[in-house]
Amino acid sequence: MADSPASLIAPAVIAPAVPLINVVLALLPAILVALGGAIVSIFKPSVMKAGLKLLWRKKLQVAIFAACVTGAVYGLGRLFGGGPGVTETRAGRDWPAYRGGPRRLGAAGEGPDPVRPGNVWSFAKEVKTFYASPAVVGNRVYVCSADKGIWTDRGAVYCLDADTGGVVWKYSPRDFRATYSSPSVAGRYLVCGEGLHFTRDARITCLDVTRKGERVWELRTNSHVESSPCIYDDKVYIGAGDDGVYCVALAAASGGEPRVVWHQSGKTYPDCETSPVAADGRVYLGLGEAGTAVVCFDADDGKEIWKRDTPYPVFGSPALAEGKVFVGMGNGNLIYTAEQLRDQALKELKDKGATAAEIAAAAKRLAPAGEVWCLDARTGQVLWTFEADRTVMGAIAVADDRLYFGTQGGMFHCLSLEGRPLARAWNARDAVNASPAVGEELVYFITGGGRLFGLDRRTLSPRFEMAVGTGGRFVSSPVVANGHVYVGTELDGFFCVGEAEIRRRVPLWGGRLGGPGRGGWADGSPLPERGRFAWRYPKPEDDSEVAMRAPAGYLDEALYVPVEGPRTGLAKIVPKRTRRRGRAEEKWFYPTPRPIVLSPAARGPAVYVVDGRAGQEGRSLHCLAAADGSLLWKRPVADDAPGHMVVTESALYVYDAPDRLTCLALGDPEGEPRAPRLRWRAPVTAPVGLPLPAGAIVLAASADPPQVAALSDADGSGVWRAALHAEPVTGPVRAQALVAVGTARGLTVLSPADGRSLWTAPCGRVTAPPVCDDERLACVSVKDGQAKLCVFEWTGRCIFDSSAPPGAGGAASAPAAPDVPKPVPGLSPMLVGETVLYGAPGSLEGLDMSFERKSKAKTEGADAAEGEDDEAERKRRMKVSRWLRVDPAFYGEITTGCVLAQSQIFFGTARRGLVCATPR
Repeated sequence: MADSPASLIAPAVIAPAVPLINVVLALLPAILVALGGAIVSIFKPSVMKAGLKLLWRKKLQVAIFAACVTGAVYGLGRLFGGGPGVTETRAGRDWPAYRGGPRRLGAAGEGPDPVRPGNVWSFAKEVKTFYASPAVVGNRVYVCSADKGIWTDRGAVYCLDADTGGVVWKYSPRDFRATYSSPSVAGRYLVCGEGLHFTRDARITCLDVTRKGERVWELRTNSHVESSPCIYDDKVYIGAGDDGVYCVALAAASGGEPRVVWHQSGKTYPDCETSPVAADGRVYLGLGEAGTAVVCFDADDGKEIWKRDTPYPVFGSPALAEGKVFVGMGNGNLIYTAEQLRDQALKELKDKGATAAEIAAAAKRLAPAGEVWCLDARTGQVLWTFEADRTVMGAIAVADDRLYFGTQGGMFHCLSLEGRPLARAWNARDAVNASPAVGEELVYFITGGGRLFGLDRRTLSPRFEMAVGTGGRFVSSPVVANGHVYVGTELDGFFCVGEAEIRRRVPLWGGRLGGPGRGGWADGSPLPERGRFAWRYPKPEDDSEVAMRAPAGYLDEALYVPVEGPRTGLAKIVPKRTRRRGRAEEKWFYPTPRPIVLSPAARGPAVYVVDGRAGQEGRSLHCLAAADGSLLWKRPVADDAPGHMVVTESALYVYDAPDRLTCLALGDPEGEPRAPRLRWRAPVTAPVGLPLPAGAIVLAASADPPQVAALSDADGSGVWRAALHAEPVTGPVRAQALVAVGTARGLTVLSPADGRSLWTAPCGRVTAPPVCDDERLACVSVKDGQAKLCVFEWTGRCIFDSSAPPGAGGAASAPAAPDVPKPVPGLSPMLVGETVLYGAPGSLEGLDMSFERKSKAKTEGADAAEGEDDEAERKRRMKVSRWLRVDPAFYGEITTGCVLAQSQIFFGTARRGLVCATPR
C-alpha cells in the first residue's frame, strides 16, 4: 500500500503540535470573549471601513499570513488525517458502458499485466460490501457500495485514487440505498443505478465527476435498477428491472430535471436486468427469468427492431463486435443453483395439481444448463450456439478474434468468433459468476470462492493466482488497469491487487515475522473470520514431541520451519492447496548442531539462519540454497552474541558479536552463489532485538547505556544517538516516518531525523517486538504482574487496552470489554487491517477494531435514537472473539507469533511443532 501523506511530512511537526494545542485551550475563554466583542463591533460602518483600509495597507503581510495558515491547516490535516493520499488527476479513456465498452473487456488499456500476486491497497474502512464492478478512468476508480443488513440499506458512489486507494470524493445522500449497478463514465458525466433486487422505487443518478460527484439529475423508477448504464450519443440507456428500459438525455433540463427520451414498459419487456450495449443507432438488451429473450431497440425512439426468444433466462450482458451480438444464458442465478430453482418450481407445480407429464417437462426444461449465443446484430438471426455445462452469468469478453467467459460449473472457455474452442477449457473448480477482464497477455477472473486467476490468453494456462476475500458472494467483476487488478468483495472491502514486473524485485522475507514491525502478514491475504485446525508439521510416526521456538519464515509459497525434537534444524515445506488435513510436503531438511531459536530470513534463492542461543559454543550463520537446502556459505557467530539478523534486498545485518553490528553486502540473487562481502562493522554495546534498516540509516537499540543509535548505512558511522528513559527490551520498528521501541516501562516513539522523543506510553514492560502499520502500533506488555494487549495510534492515542476496567478511557488508556482473554507474554500480535490477532493461553483471539469506523459514522450522520445505549455499544465495539482453540494438553503452549499467508495461519507450539489453521 502506498504511504500515507503523513509519512511525507517531517516528524518535527509533531512535537510542537502538542504544547501548542495546550496553549490554545488555556487561552480559549479569553479568545471567545474577544471574538464575541469583535463580532458585535465589526458590523459598525466606521469599524468596517477602517478595517478594510488597514487590510489594504497591509495586503502583503495579510497574504503571507493567509498562506501560512492555509499551509499549516493543510499540513496538519495531512499528518493526522490517517487515510491514504490522493494523487493528481491523470486523464484516461472514457468508460461509457458496463465492462468499459461494447466488447466488455473490463480493461482500461493502461499499464502492463500484473503477474505477481499481492495486495497493493484495500479500501474497507467505511464499507466492506461491493457487489458492483468498478469503472477505471486514468487514475480514478469509480465504484458503488452496498451496506445492506437487517436494519441498514445504505449505498454510495465512490471515486477512489487508483494508485493509493484514497477517497477523492463520495456521493452518499442519506436515502441512497445499497447498490449493485456499476457506474459508467463519459466526459464529465457518471451514471449509475440504485438498489438491490427487492428495491421497488430505485433511481437512476447522474453525477458530475469534475465537481466532486455533484448530482446533475436523478430519475425515480418503479423497480430496482441493478442494470448498469450505457452512455451513447449523449443519451443513457439502462434497464430498470420490472419497470422496463429507459433512455434519458445525458444533459439535464432546466432546473436540473431529467429528460426521458423514451421508456419501454416492463409489462412488454419484463426483467430488464442486464446492461444494454449500443452501436450504429441500435440498443441491445437481454431479459432475465420473466423475459428470456434478447431484444434490439432503435436508439432514437425505442421501437423494437427485433426480439429473439431464448430457452433460458439471459443473465449475461450482451457484448457487441464485428456486427455480432454475443450473450450468455442458463438456469440458475447468483443466489440459487439450477437444482434449487428446479425443485422449488416442481413443488409449486405439484401443489397446483399439475400432471406427471407437465412436471416431467418442467424438470427437463429447468435442468442445469447453459449456452452462449451469437446473433446477427442487424437481423437477430442466431448464427451459432455453444453448449456450456452451467449458466453463463457474466458478460462475454471479446478480445481480438477470441471470446472469453466462465460458467457456474467452474469452466473457463476461449472460443473463436465462430464458436470454435481455441484452447482446452480450464477448470477453476469453483463457480465463475462474474465477467472476465482481458489484459495484454492474460485474462483475469474471480471465482465464487474468491480466488483471482490470470490465465494465458492463448493457452488458458494459469500464470497468476491469489485469494482476494475470505467469504461471501464474489460477484464484482475485476478490472485490469495501471498494472493492477481492481475488484470488490462482499465481506472484505474493495481491493487493488497484483503487480507488474516493471522492475526486478528480489523476493524477500526480512527476518522474524517478516522483519521489524511486520507482524507476520506475509502476502496481504485477508484474515478469515474464524479458523479451524488443518494440519501440523512434522507429524511423527510415534508420539514424540517436537518443539518450535522461533516463527517460521515464508517466501514464494514455502515455509521455512525451525524445529527441535527427533530432528533439529530447518525444514522447507510447501502447503498443498487442498481442504484435506495433513497436507504439507517437505522439500528438504537441513540439520543443525544446535537448536534454532531465532527466526530464519529469506531472499530470492537463499535462506539465512543462525543456530544456537547466546551462551552456546560453536554457533554459525548459515546460508542455504532455497531450492535444495544445500549449504552455500557459513560464517561464525560469537558464543555470547545475540545473533539477531535482518535481510534487505542488498544486505544482511547481524549482531554476530556481543558488542557489534555487522553489515554484509549480498550479491545478485540470480547470479552464482558466493560468500558475502563485508561492508562495515559498527560498535553497539549490549544490542537489543533486531536492527532496523531505514533508508540511509540503520537503527539499533542498546541496553548499556539505554539508547537508540542511528548508523550510516554507507559505512556504519554514527549519525545520532538518543538516550532512553528506560532500558530497551525490543529493537526499533518504523512507520509513518516515526520510530517506536519497546522499553521496560512501555513504548517510546522517536523522530528518525534526530532521535528526539515525541511521546511515551507507560503501558508496562513490553515483552515482544511491537508490530505496526501506517495507522496503528500494537504490543503485548506486562504491568503490575498483568499481561495486556495495547493498541495505539501513531499520534499517541491509545485505542485499546485489554487491562482497562469497563468505562475507562483517556489519553493514556482506552476502554476494554470485560473478560477479554489475556495475551501470552513474549508473543507479538498481528495487525491485519481492522483486526488484531494475538495469542492467549489455549487460543488465538481476534480483536475487531472496526468499532472506530462505526463509532465515527454514528457521530457524523446517524441518528442517536437509532443506536444502542452507550454501555451496549461499548461492549459490541470492543468485541474480542476466539479465532481458534489450541488445546494446551495436546499442543503445549503457543510459542511463536503467527504467519498469515493465503488466508491461512501458521504458528509454533511447544509440543507439536508447526500448526496450520485454515478458514472455518
